[in-house]
Amino acid sequence: MRLEDGDGDPGPALITEHSIHVGGEQVPANVYDRARLRAGDVVHGPAIVTEMDSTTLVLPGHAATVHPSGSLLINPSEG
Repeated sequence: MRLEDGDGDPGPALITEHSIHVGGEQVPANVYDRARLRAGDVVHGPAIVTEMDSTTLVLPGHAATVHPSGSLLINPSEG
């Protein structure tokens, strides 16, 4: 399976915003529908990516890039 190419903007997959606790603080996090993400989209943390059978947390200072296979490749963000 290969996902449709995106333009790097995960905005169309944005569902809502929800507060989460990270490092003892409450911070806002965007919540995305994984099924609506496209290859090349980049989700910057803090964020939550949801799907039917799992949830992925992208921590602050990290970014998840959607691989063409649909995998989320999470790495520290630059800067």
